[in-house]
Amino acid sequence: MTNDDITIIEPTATNVKYSGFECFFAWFSLLGGYLFCRALPADKNPLGMFLVAFSVLAVTFVALIVKGVRFNASSIVSALISAILSAAIFISADSFAQLLAFCGSVMGYSYFVYSACGNKLQRGMSDMICVDFFKALILLPFSAFGRVWVAMFSGKRVGGKMLLKVLLGIAIAVVPTVTVISLLSYDDSFSKILSDIFAFFRGFKLFSHLFSLAMGGLVAMYIFGMYSACVNRKLYVGIDEFFCGNAYQNTHFIPTVTVAVALLPLVAVYVIFFISQWNYYISAFSGVLPEGLTYAEYARSGFFELCSVSAINILILALSAFFTKRKGKGDTALLKTANILISVMTLVLIATAFSKMAIYVQSYGLTAKRVIASWFMVLLALVFVLIILKQFINRLKLIPASGIVVAAMVMLLTLSNYNGIIADYNVDKYISGDLDSVDVHALYDLGTPALPAILRYAEHYEAETGAKIKENVIDESDFSELKEDEAAYYTVYCIRGLKGRLERKSLFTAFSVPDIVAQKAIEDYIN
Repeated sequence: MTNDDITIIEPTATNVKYSGFECFFAWFSLLGGYLFCRALPADKNPLGMFLVAFSVLAVTFVALIVKGVRFNASSIVSALISAILSAAIFISADSFAQLLAFCGSVMGYSYFVYSACGNKLQRGMSDMICVDFFKALILLPFSAFGRVWVAMFSGKRVGGKMLLKVLLGIAIAVVPTVTVISLLSYDDSFSKILSDIFAFFRGFKLFSHLFSLAMGGLVAMYIFGMYSACVNRKLYVGIDEFFCGNAYQNTHFIPTVTVAVALLPLVAVYVIFFISQWNYYISAFSGVLPEGLTYAEYARSGFFELCSVSAINILILALSAFFTKRKGKGDTALLKTANILISVMTLVLIATAFSKMAIYVQSYGLTAKRVIASWFMVLLALVFVLIILKQFINRLKLIPASGIVVAAMVMLLTLSNYNGIIADYNVDKYISGDLDSVDVHALYDLGTPALPAILRYAEHYEAETGAKIKENVIDESDFSELKEDEAAYYTVYCIRGLKGRLERKSLFTAFSVPDIVAQKAIEDYIN
Protein backbone atom coordinates (compact mmCIF):
# COMPACT_ATOMS: atom_id res chain seq x y z
CA MET A 1 0.00 0.00 0.00
CA THR A 2 1.35 3.42 -0.93
CA ASN A 3 0.53 6.88 0.29
CA ASP A 4 -1.45 7.46 -2.92
CA ASP A 5 -3.82 4.63 -1.96
CA ILE A 6 -4.83 6.33 1.29
CA THR A 7 -7.52 8.97 1.22
CA ILE A 8 -7.53 11.01 4.40
CA ILE A 9 -10.97 12.43 5.15
CA GLU A 10 -10.73 15.65 7.09
CA PRO A 11 -12.76 15.54 10.32
CA THR A 12 -15.29 18.24 9.47
CA ALA A 13 -18.92 18.52 10.47
CA THR A 14 -20.02 17.79 6.88
CA ASN A 15 -18.80 14.20 6.63
CA VAL A 16 -19.43 12.94 10.19
CA LYS A 17 -22.98 13.03 11.51
CA TYR A 18 -23.82 12.68 15.19
CA SER A 19 -27.08 11.31 16.55
CA GLY A 20 -29.22 12.88 19.24
CA PHE A 21 -27.79 10.62 21.91
CA GLU A 22 -24.25 11.47 20.81
CA CYS A 23 -25.21 15.11 21.15
CA PHE A 24 -26.33 14.34 24.69
CA PHE A 25 -23.10 12.40 25.31
CA ALA A 26 -21.06 15.41 24.19
CA TRP A 27 -22.85 17.66 26.68
CA PHE A 28 -22.50 15.01 29.36
CA SER A 29 -18.75 14.84 28.66
CA LEU A 30 -18.54 18.54 29.44
CA LEU A 31 -20.49 18.03 32.67
CA GLY A 32 -18.32 15.03 33.56
CA GLY A 33 -15.15 17.02 32.87
CA TYR A 34 -16.37 19.85 35.09
CA LEU A 35 -17.30 17.49 37.94
CA PHE A 36 -13.97 15.70 37.51
CA CYS A 37 -12.11 18.98 38.05
CA ARG A 38 -14.28 19.76 41.09
CA ALA A 39 -13.51 16.33 42.57
CA LEU A 40 -9.73 16.80 42.30
CA PRO A 41 -7.62 15.76 44.13
CA ALA A 42 -9.03 12.24 44.40
CA ASP A 43 -7.76 11.69 47.95
CA LYS A 44 -9.84 14.71 49.11
CA ASN A 45 -13.05 13.63 47.35
CA PRO A 46 -12.81 9.85 46.85
CA LEU A 47 -16.55 9.22 46.65
CA GLY A 48 -16.98 12.16 44.25
CA MET A 49 -14.19 10.92 41.98
CA PHE A 50 -15.65 7.40 42.00
CA LEU A 51 -19.12 8.68 41.06
CA VAL A 52 -17.72 10.80 38.21
CA ALA A 53 -15.51 8.00 36.82
CA PHE A 54 -18.27 5.37 37.06
CA SER A 55 -20.87 7.71 35.51
CA VAL A 56 -18.64 8.44 32.52
CA LEU A 57 -18.03 4.70 32.04
CA ALA A 58 -21.77 3.91 32.31
CA VAL A 59 -22.88 6.64 29.87
CA THR A 60 -20.16 5.64 27.40
CA PHE A 61 -21.36 2.02 27.68
CA VAL A 62 -24.90 3.12 26.81
CA ALA A 63 -23.65 5.36 23.96
CA LEU A 64 -21.85 2.40 22.39
CA ILE A 65 -24.95 0.21 22.71
CA VAL A 66 -27.08 2.90 21.04
CA LYS A 67 -24.43 3.11 18.32
CA GLY A 68 -24.90 -0.62 17.70
CA VAL A 69 -21.48 -1.73 18.94
CA ARG A 70 -21.14 -5.43 19.81
CA PHE A 71 -18.86 -5.90 22.78
CA ASN A 72 -16.07 -8.46 22.63
CA ALA A 73 -14.34 -10.24 25.50
CA SER A 74 -11.44 -7.80 25.79
CA SER A 75 -13.76 -4.77 25.91
CA ILE A 76 -15.93 -6.35 28.63
CA VAL A 77 -12.87 -7.26 30.72
CA SER A 78 -11.45 -3.75 30.28
CA ALA A 79 -14.76 -2.19 31.34
CA LEU A 80 -14.88 -4.39 34.44
CA ILE A 81 -11.29 -3.50 35.36
CA SER A 82 -12.07 0.20 34.89
CA ALA A 83 -15.20 -0.09 37.07
CA ILE A 84 -13.37 -2.02 39.80
CA LEU A 85 -10.46 0.42 39.90
CA SER A 86 -12.78 3.43 39.94
CA ALA A 87 -14.48 1.83 42.96
CA ALA A 88 -11.03 1.33 44.52
CA ILE A 89 -10.69 5.13 44.68
CA PHE A 90 -13.63 5.10 47.13
CA ILE A 91 -12.68 1.87 48.89
CA SER A 92 -9.11 2.96 49.63
CA ALA A 93 -8.10 5.96 51.75
CA ASP A 94 -4.42 6.13 50.78
CA SER A 95 -3.37 8.78 48.25
CA PHE A 96 -0.87 6.49 46.49
CA ALA A 97 -3.43 3.70 46.10
CA GLN A 98 -6.05 6.18 44.88
CA LEU A 99 -3.66 7.63 42.29
CA LEU A 100 -2.75 4.13 41.11
CA ALA A 101 -6.43 3.16 40.93
CA PHE A 102 -7.34 6.32 39.01
CA CYS A 103 -4.57 5.82 36.41
CA GLY A 104 -5.57 2.17 36.00
CA SER A 105 -9.23 3.14 35.64
CA VAL A 106 -8.41 5.64 32.86
CA MET A 107 -6.32 3.04 31.01
CA GLY A 108 -9.08 0.44 31.36
CA TYR A 109 -11.69 2.91 30.11
CA SER A 110 -9.60 3.91 27.10
CA TYR A 111 -8.94 0.32 26.09
CA PHE A 112 -12.62 -0.54 26.59
CA VAL A 113 -13.78 2.11 24.09
CA TYR A 114 -10.90 1.29 21.73
CA SER A 115 -11.37 -2.50 21.64
CA ALA A 116 -15.20 -2.39 21.68
CA CYS A 117 -15.15 -0.52 18.36
CA GLY A 118 -12.89 -3.11 16.72
CA ASN A 119 -9.72 -1.01 16.61
CA LYS A 120 -7.32 -3.65 17.97
CA LEU A 121 -4.38 -4.42 15.71
CA GLN A 122 -4.74 -8.17 16.28
CA ARG A 123 -7.44 -10.38 17.74
CA GLY A 124 -7.11 -12.00 21.15
CA MET A 125 -4.07 -11.57 23.37
CA SER A 126 -1.47 -9.88 21.20
CA ASP A 127 2.03 -8.62 21.84
CA MET A 128 0.95 -5.48 19.97
CA ILE A 129 -1.14 -4.46 22.97
CA CYS A 130 1.43 -1.76 23.82
CA VAL A 131 0.78 -0.11 20.45
CA ASP A 132 -2.96 -0.52 21.05
CA PHE A 133 -2.67 1.33 24.36
CA PHE A 134 -0.61 4.07 22.73
CA LYS A 135 -3.30 4.54 20.10
CA ALA A 136 -6.13 4.37 22.64
CA LEU A 137 -4.58 6.82 25.12
CA ILE A 138 -2.77 9.27 22.82
CA LEU A 139 -3.30 9.03 19.06
CA LEU A 140 -7.06 8.55 18.76
CA PRO A 141 -8.27 11.03 21.42
CA PHE A 142 -6.09 13.83 20.06
CA SER A 143 -6.88 13.03 16.42
CA ALA A 144 -10.50 14.06 17.12
CA PHE A 145 -9.81 16.42 20.00
CA GLY A 146 -12.25 19.14 18.96
CA ARG A 147 -15.15 16.93 17.86
CA VAL A 148 -17.07 17.45 21.11
CA TRP A 149 -17.99 21.01 20.08
CA VAL A 150 -19.25 19.80 16.70
CA ALA A 151 -21.34 17.05 18.33
CA MET A 152 -22.90 19.40 20.86
CA PHE A 153 -24.71 21.32 18.13
CA SER A 154 -25.45 18.50 15.72
CA GLY A 155 -28.53 16.29 15.57
CA LYS A 156 -30.59 19.39 16.30
CA ARG A 157 -34.04 17.89 15.92
CA VAL A 158 -33.48 14.81 18.02
CA GLY A 159 -31.22 16.64 20.48
CA GLY A 160 -33.65 19.54 20.84
CA LYS A 161 -36.59 17.24 21.49
CA MET A 162 -34.61 15.26 24.04
CA LEU A 163 -33.50 18.44 25.82
CA LEU A 164 -37.08 19.71 25.88
CA LYS A 165 -38.31 16.42 27.36
CA VAL A 166 -35.61 16.50 30.02
CA LEU A 167 -36.42 20.11 31.00
CA LEU A 168 -40.15 19.29 31.12
CA GLY A 169 -39.46 16.32 33.40
CA ILE A 170 -37.37 18.49 35.72
CA ALA A 171 -40.12 21.13 35.87
CA ILE A 172 -42.77 18.54 36.71
CA ALA A 173 -40.54 17.02 39.44
CA VAL A 174 -39.88 20.30 41.28
CA VAL A 175 -43.15 20.61 43.24
CA PRO A 176 -43.49 16.99 44.48
CA THR A 177 -39.76 16.77 45.25
CA VAL A 178 -39.76 19.94 47.37
CA THR A 179 -42.96 18.76 49.15
CA VAL A 180 -41.49 15.34 50.00
CA ILE A 181 -38.22 16.89 51.20
CA SER A 182 -40.09 19.25 53.55
CA LEU A 183 -42.13 16.36 54.97
CA LEU A 184 -39.10 14.10 55.51
CA SER A 185 -36.90 16.80 57.01
CA TYR A 186 -38.14 15.90 60.49
CA ASP A 187 -35.52 13.12 60.53
CA ASP A 188 -32.12 14.37 61.74
CA SER A 189 -30.10 11.86 59.70
CA PHE A 190 -31.95 12.76 56.50
CA SER A 191 -31.53 16.49 57.20
CA LYS A 192 -27.79 16.00 57.78
CA ILE A 193 -27.39 14.18 54.43
CA LEU A 194 -29.26 16.97 52.63
CA SER A 195 -27.09 19.53 54.41
CA ASP A 196 -23.96 17.71 53.25
CA ILE A 197 -25.23 17.60 49.66
CA PHE A 198 -26.11 21.30 49.52
CA ALA A 199 -22.84 22.20 51.22
CA PHE A 200 -21.37 21.96 47.73
CA PHE A 201 -23.01 25.29 46.90
CA ARG A 202 -21.99 27.11 50.08
CA GLY A 203 -19.30 29.72 49.67
CA PHE A 204 -19.80 29.63 45.91
CA LYS A 205 -16.70 31.00 44.17
CA LEU A 206 -17.54 32.00 40.61
CA PHE A 207 -13.99 32.10 39.22
CA SER A 208 -13.14 28.73 40.78
CA HIS A 209 -16.12 27.13 39.04
CA LEU A 210 -15.38 28.92 35.76
CA PHE A 211 -11.81 27.59 35.88
CA SER A 212 -13.15 24.07 36.56
CA LEU A 213 -15.53 24.46 33.60
CA ALA A 214 -12.67 25.56 31.33
CA MET A 215 -10.47 22.65 32.40
CA GLY A 216 -13.50 20.36 32.18
CA GLY A 217 -13.80 21.39 28.53
CA LEU A 218 -10.34 19.91 27.87
CA VAL A 219 -11.35 16.71 29.66
CA ALA A 220 -14.54 16.59 27.58
CA MET A 221 -12.51 17.04 24.39
CA TYR A 222 -10.38 14.05 25.39
CA ILE A 223 -13.32 11.81 26.38
CA PHE A 224 -15.47 12.55 23.35
CA GLY A 225 -12.45 12.68 21.04
CA MET A 226 -11.59 9.14 22.07
CA TYR A 227 -15.17 7.95 21.52
CA SER A 228 -15.54 9.78 18.20
CA ALA A 229 -12.25 8.56 16.72
CA CYS A 230 -12.88 4.97 17.84
CA VAL A 231 -16.42 4.85 16.44
CA ASN A 232 -15.77 6.87 13.27
CA ARG A 233 -12.59 5.32 11.91
CA LYS A 234 -12.43 7.71 8.97
CA LEU A 235 -11.42 10.42 11.43
CA TYR A 236 -8.08 8.67 11.91
CA VAL A 237 -5.71 6.94 9.52
CA GLY A 238 -2.43 5.80 11.00
CA ILE A 239 -0.69 2.81 12.53
CA ASP A 240 -2.19 -0.51 11.42
CA GLU A 241 -1.28 -4.20 11.76
CA PHE A 242 0.57 -4.23 8.44
CA PHE A 243 2.75 -1.30 9.45
CA CYS A 244 3.54 -2.76 12.90
CA GLY A 245 4.24 -6.22 11.50
CA ASN A 246 6.77 -4.90 8.99
CA ALA A 247 8.40 -2.66 11.56
CA TYR A 248 8.72 -5.54 14.03
CA GLN A 249 10.23 -7.88 11.44
CA ASN A 250 12.76 -5.26 10.39
CA THR A 251 14.08 -4.96 13.94
CA HIS A 252 15.44 -8.54 13.97
CA PHE A 253 18.89 -7.86 12.58
CA ILE A 254 21.39 -8.80 15.35
CA PRO A 255 22.63 -12.43 15.19
CA THR A 256 21.58 -14.66 18.08
CA VAL A 257 25.16 -15.69 18.86
CA THR A 258 26.14 -12.04 19.24
CA VAL A 259 23.32 -11.38 21.73
CA ALA A 260 23.97 -14.59 23.68
CA VAL A 261 27.71 -13.86 23.95
CA ALA A 262 26.92 -10.30 25.05
CA LEU A 263 24.75 -11.70 27.87
CA LEU A 264 27.41 -14.10 29.15
CA PRO A 265 29.50 -11.43 30.98
CA LEU A 266 26.35 -10.35 32.82
CA VAL A 267 25.68 -13.92 33.92
CA ALA A 268 29.33 -14.25 35.04
CA VAL A 269 29.05 -11.07 37.13
CA TYR A 270 25.96 -12.47 38.88
CA VAL A 271 27.74 -15.77 39.64
CA ILE A 272 30.74 -13.96 41.16
CA PHE A 273 28.43 -11.69 43.16
CA PHE A 274 26.48 -14.65 44.58
CA ILE A 275 29.70 -16.42 45.59
CA SER A 276 31.03 -13.31 47.35
CA GLN A 277 27.74 -12.76 49.21
CA TRP A 278 27.03 -16.40 50.06
CA ASN A 279 27.10 -15.98 53.86
CA TYR A 280 24.98 -12.86 53.51
CA TYR A 281 22.28 -14.79 51.63
CA ILE A 282 22.38 -17.67 54.09
CA SER A 283 21.67 -15.23 56.94
CA ALA A 284 18.75 -13.72 55.00
CA PHE A 285 17.03 -17.06 54.45
CA SER A 286 17.81 -18.36 57.95
CA GLY A 287 16.43 -15.23 59.65
CA VAL A 288 19.72 -14.35 61.38
CA LEU A 289 20.79 -10.69 61.54
CA PRO A 290 24.45 -10.21 60.44
CA GLU A 291 26.76 -8.63 63.00
CA GLY A 292 27.20 -4.87 62.88
CA LEU A 293 23.85 -4.16 61.20
CA THR A 294 20.49 -2.99 62.51
CA TYR A 295 17.30 -4.52 61.15
CA ALA A 296 16.53 -1.31 59.24
CA GLU A 297 20.00 -1.19 57.65
CA TYR A 298 19.83 -4.89 56.82
CA ALA A 299 16.41 -4.63 55.12
CA ARG A 300 17.23 -1.46 53.20
CA SER A 301 20.70 -2.51 52.07
CA GLY A 302 20.58 -3.36 48.42
CA PHE A 303 16.84 -2.76 47.93
CA PHE A 304 17.16 0.18 45.56
CA GLU A 305 20.04 -1.56 43.83
CA LEU A 306 17.75 -4.59 43.43
CA CYS A 307 15.10 -2.41 41.78
CA SER A 308 17.70 -0.91 39.44
CA VAL A 309 19.15 -4.31 38.54
CA SER A 310 15.68 -5.77 37.92
CA ALA A 311 14.74 -2.86 35.65
CA ILE A 312 18.03 -3.21 33.74
CA ASN A 313 17.51 -6.96 33.36
CA ILE A 314 13.96 -6.52 32.04
CA LEU A 315 15.23 -3.91 29.58
CA ILE A 316 18.08 -6.19 28.45
CA LEU A 317 15.75 -9.17 27.96
CA ALA A 318 13.23 -7.01 26.09
CA LEU A 319 15.88 -5.58 23.77
CA SER A 320 17.38 -9.00 23.11
CA ALA A 321 13.93 -10.36 22.17
CA PHE A 322 13.22 -7.32 20.00
CA PHE A 323 16.46 -7.13 18.02
CA THR A 324 17.69 -10.74 17.86
CA LYS A 325 17.61 -12.52 14.50
CA ARG A 326 16.60 -16.15 15.02
CA LYS A 327 17.70 -18.71 12.45
CA GLY A 328 18.34 -22.18 13.84
CA LYS A 329 17.19 -24.16 16.89
CA GLY A 330 20.69 -24.07 18.36
CA ASP A 331 20.80 -20.29 18.30
CA THR A 332 17.35 -20.05 19.87
CA ALA A 333 18.29 -22.54 22.61
CA LEU A 334 21.42 -20.52 23.42
CA LEU A 335 19.41 -17.31 23.79
CA LYS A 336 16.73 -19.03 25.89
CA THR A 337 19.39 -20.42 28.23
CA ALA A 338 20.84 -16.95 28.77
CA ASN A 339 17.34 -15.52 29.41
CA ILE A 340 16.57 -18.26 31.94
CA LEU A 341 19.87 -17.77 33.80
CA ILE A 342 19.40 -14.00 34.09
CA SER A 343 15.78 -14.41 35.20
CA VAL A 344 16.62 -17.07 37.81
CA MET A 345 19.43 -14.98 39.26
CA THR A 346 17.14 -11.95 39.45
CA LEU A 347 14.56 -14.09 41.28
CA VAL A 348 17.24 -15.08 43.79
CA LEU A 349 18.00 -11.40 44.42
CA ILE A 350 14.28 -10.67 44.88
CA ALA A 351 13.82 -13.63 47.22
CA THR A 352 16.76 -12.43 49.32
CA ALA A 353 15.38 -8.90 49.59
CA PHE A 354 11.95 -10.29 50.49
CA SER A 355 13.45 -12.48 53.22
CA LYS A 356 15.27 -9.48 54.71
CA MET A 357 12.03 -7.51 54.65
CA ALA A 358 10.25 -10.35 56.44
CA ILE A 359 12.85 -10.24 59.25
CA TYR A 360 12.40 -6.48 59.51
CA VAL A 361 8.58 -6.74 59.69
CA GLN A 362 8.74 -9.52 62.26
CA SER A 363 10.83 -7.31 64.54
CA TYR A 364 9.22 -3.89 64.02
CA GLY A 365 5.83 -4.47 62.39
CA LEU A 366 4.37 -3.16 59.16
CA THR A 367 4.44 0.29 57.59
CA ALA A 368 3.00 1.54 54.29
CA LYS A 369 6.48 1.72 52.72
CA ARG A 370 7.25 -1.86 53.74
CA VAL A 371 3.95 -3.11 52.29
CA ILE A 372 4.42 -1.26 48.99
CA ALA A 373 8.05 -2.43 48.73
CA SER A 374 6.99 -6.04 49.33
CA TRP A 375 4.14 -5.70 46.81
CA PHE A 376 6.58 -4.36 44.23
CA MET A 377 9.00 -7.25 44.82
CA VAL A 378 6.19 -9.80 44.34
CA LEU A 379 5.16 -8.03 41.13
CA LEU A 380 8.75 -8.16 39.81
CA ALA A 381 9.04 -11.83 40.74
CA LEU A 382 5.83 -12.72 38.87
CA VAL A 383 7.05 -10.92 35.73
CA PHE A 384 10.35 -12.83 35.78
CA VAL A 385 8.48 -16.11 36.31
CA LEU A 386 6.48 -15.31 33.16
CA ILE A 387 9.75 -14.62 31.31
CA ILE A 388 11.03 -18.07 32.32
CA LEU A 389 7.75 -19.73 31.27
CA LYS A 390 7.99 -17.99 27.90
CA GLN A 391 11.28 -19.80 27.20
CA PHE A 392 9.42 -23.15 27.46
CA ILE A 393 6.00 -22.16 26.10
CA ASN A 394 6.39 -20.39 22.76
CA ARG A 395 2.65 -19.70 22.47
CA LEU A 396 2.65 -17.65 25.67
CA LYS A 397 2.03 -13.99 24.88
CA LEU A 398 4.44 -12.41 27.33
CA ILE A 399 3.40 -8.75 27.04
CA PRO A 400 -0.39 -9.19 27.53
CA ALA A 401 0.23 -11.86 30.20
CA SER A 402 2.46 -9.40 32.08
CA GLY A 403 -0.23 -6.75 31.65
CA ILE A 404 -2.81 -9.05 33.24
CA VAL A 405 -0.46 -9.74 36.17
CA VAL A 406 0.16 -6.00 36.67
CA ALA A 407 -3.59 -5.24 36.52
CA ALA A 408 -4.36 -8.00 39.04
CA MET A 409 -1.63 -6.79 41.41
CA VAL A 410 -2.81 -3.17 41.14
CA MET A 411 -6.39 -4.23 41.94
CA LEU A 412 -5.14 -6.32 44.86
CA LEU A 413 -3.22 -3.38 46.32
CA THR A 414 -5.83 -0.67 45.75
CA LEU A 415 -8.79 -2.74 46.98
CA SER A 416 -7.04 -4.07 50.07
CA ASN A 417 -7.20 -0.93 52.27
CA TYR A 418 -3.66 -1.80 53.28
CA ASN A 419 -3.42 1.10 55.75
CA GLY A 420 -6.16 -0.49 57.83
CA ILE A 421 -4.51 -3.92 57.52
CA ILE A 422 -1.16 -2.46 58.66
CA ALA A 423 -2.73 -0.88 61.74
CA ASP A 424 -4.63 -4.07 62.64
CA TYR A 425 -1.50 -6.19 62.18
CA ASN A 426 0.65 -4.03 64.45
CA VAL A 427 -1.98 -3.75 67.19
CA ASP A 428 -2.71 -7.50 67.07
CA LYS A 429 1.01 -8.27 67.33
CA TYR A 430 1.30 -5.94 70.32
CA ILE A 431 -1.73 -7.43 72.10
CA SER A 432 -0.41 -10.97 71.49
CA GLY A 433 3.02 -9.98 72.85
CA ASP A 434 4.97 -10.39 69.60
CA LEU A 435 5.77 -6.64 69.51
CA ASP A 436 7.11 -4.76 72.51
CA SER A 437 5.35 -1.51 71.63
CA VAL A 438 3.17 0.23 69.07
CA ASP A 439 4.26 3.43 67.36
CA VAL A 440 0.95 5.30 67.61
CA HIS A 441 2.37 8.24 65.66
CA ALA A 442 3.12 5.89 62.75
CA LEU A 443 -0.45 4.60 62.94
CA TYR A 444 -1.73 8.18 62.94
CA ASP A 445 0.19 8.82 59.70
CA LEU A 446 -1.84 6.01 58.12
CA GLY A 447 -4.94 8.21 58.42
CA THR A 448 -8.52 7.33 59.28
CA PRO A 449 -8.20 3.64 58.21
CA ALA A 450 -6.02 3.15 61.30
CA LEU A 451 -8.57 4.63 63.74
CA PRO A 452 -10.42 1.36 64.56
CA ALA A 453 -7.09 -0.33 65.38
CA ILE A 454 -5.92 2.66 67.48
CA LEU A 455 -9.17 2.48 69.46
CA ARG A 456 -8.59 -1.23 70.13
CA TYR A 457 -5.07 -0.40 71.26
CA ALA A 458 -6.45 2.36 73.53
CA GLU A 459 -8.92 -0.02 75.18
CA HIS A 460 -6.23 -2.65 75.72
CA TYR A 461 -3.70 -0.15 77.07
CA GLU A 462 -6.28 1.45 79.38
CA ALA A 463 -7.31 -1.96 80.73
CA GLU A 464 -3.64 -2.81 81.43
CA THR A 465 -2.46 0.48 82.93
CA GLY A 466 -5.60 2.29 84.06
CA ALA A 467 -4.71 5.38 81.98
CA LYS A 468 -7.77 7.57 81.42
CA ILE A 469 -7.70 7.56 77.64
CA LYS A 470 -11.42 7.39 76.84
CA GLU A 471 -12.25 10.06 79.40
CA ASN A 472 -9.80 12.46 77.77
CA VAL A 473 -11.04 11.60 74.28
CA ILE A 474 -14.64 12.44 75.24
CA ASP A 475 -13.68 15.50 77.30
CA GLU A 476 -12.06 17.78 74.73
CA SER A 477 -10.28 19.90 77.33
CA ASP A 478 -6.53 19.97 78.05
CA PHE A 479 -4.99 16.55 78.71
CA SER A 480 -1.45 17.58 79.59
CA GLU A 481 -1.64 15.58 82.84
CA LEU A 482 -1.13 12.47 80.69
CA LYS A 483 2.33 13.60 79.58
CA GLU A 484 3.95 11.44 82.23
CA ASP A 485 2.53 8.44 80.35
CA GLU A 486 3.81 9.10 76.86
CA ALA A 487 1.92 6.22 75.22
CA ALA A 488 -1.43 7.32 76.69
CA TYR A 489 -0.78 10.99 75.86
CA TYR A 490 0.00 10.34 72.19
CA THR A 491 -2.89 7.87 71.90
CA VAL A 492 -5.35 10.56 73.01
CA TYR A 493 -3.66 13.06 70.70
CA CYS A 494 -3.96 10.73 67.69
CA ILE A 495 -7.57 9.72 68.39
CA ARG A 496 -8.60 13.35 68.74
CA GLY A 497 -6.73 14.29 65.58
CA LEU A 498 -8.33 11.56 63.45
CA LYS A 499 -11.76 12.23 64.97
CA GLY A 500 -11.37 15.91 64.08
CA ARG A 501 -10.29 14.98 60.56
CA LEU A 502 -13.56 13.08 60.10
CA GLU A 503 -15.63 15.93 61.53
CA ARG A 504 -14.05 18.44 59.13
CA LYS A 505 -15.29 16.51 56.09
CA SER A 506 -18.41 18.54 55.35
CA LEU A 507 -19.12 17.18 51.86
CA PHE A 508 -20.41 13.62 51.55
CA THR A 509 -18.22 13.21 48.44
CA ALA A 510 -15.14 13.55 50.67
CA PHE A 511 -15.81 10.24 52.44
CA SER A 512 -14.34 6.85 51.61
CA VAL A 513 -15.24 3.40 52.88
CA PRO A 514 -12.48 3.46 55.56
CA ASP A 515 -13.82 6.88 56.69
CA ILE A 516 -17.29 5.42 57.17
CA VAL A 517 -15.87 2.45 59.11
CA ALA A 518 -13.77 4.79 61.26
CA GLN A 519 -16.80 7.03 61.94
CA LYS A 520 -18.77 4.00 63.17
CA ALA A 521 -15.82 2.83 65.30
CA ILE A 522 -15.39 6.18 67.09
CA GLU A 523 -19.13 6.42 67.73
CA ASP A 524 -19.17 2.92 69.25
CA TYR A 525 -16.07 3.71 71.31
CA ILE A 526 -17.55 6.89 72.79
CA ASN A 527 -21.12 5.69 73.25
